[in-house]
Order: sequence, then structure tokens, then C-alpha cells
Amino acid sequence: MTDQRIRIEVPANEWITSNDRLHWREKARRVAAVRRRSAVLARQHLTPIDGPVLVACRARFRAGRGLDSDGCAPTLKAAIDGMTDAGIWPDDDGRNVSAICYLRSRRDTSLGKGWHALDIIITSQLVPF
Repeated sequence: MTDQRIRIEVPANEWITSNDRLHWREKARRVAAVRRRSAVLARQHLTPIDGPVLVACRARFRAGRGLDSDGCAPTLKAAIDGMTDAGIWPDDDGRNVSAICYLRSRRDTSLGKGWHALDIIITSQLVPF
């Protein structure tokens, strides 16, 4: 398998960080929105994958200094769940998604105001752990 890449752009009012202290209903709304957005994009841009993969993710922001590399973990988790819903892999358990790697966040002035993005690279994980 060659690497597959996808960019999931998320409006700020749906973005979730590890430091957020959201009401459970607001968090559920954001998770559902990111999950739906990811599923739609995955169906359009990715092909189903057989075997374990490594998911690498870089968060992108229009302005500001960004955040910790793994600060986008809740948003990425919702996006991975959306890819599971789209049938990209059977489940997002350790047999299918064997590792997740967070890359340093970066500014991206091409994003619209009030938008963030996840740049995701999916790679075959051929080396067993």
C-alpha cells in the first residue's frame, strides 16, 4: 500500500483540544460533527485498507502559535472514528490502527478565518510491535 493522505478542515466551533473543559453535550456535538465530516471526506478520498496502519497527524492553524503536538487528539479521535464509519478499516482498534503519531503543529495561512485542519497520513505498518 502506498501512503494515503487526507486533509480534514474543521471550523473552530467544532475543534476539540485536550485542554478543553466542555459541557458533555457540547463535546458530543463537536465529536459528532467532526466524525460526520471525516466520514464524508474519507469516502471521497481514501480507499479501504487491509492490515495494520500508522496514522500520522499534523494540526494546522491559520494564525496563532498553535498548540502541543498531541493537543488535537480528541479531534483526531473523532476523525478516525469517522474513517471507521466510512469503512476505511474494520475497526480502529490496535489490530488495524497500530500507532498514532502526532507531528508538530504549524500555521497555514491558506485556511479560512476560523478554520483549523488535520493533515493525516496513513501508512502501512509492516513492522510488528
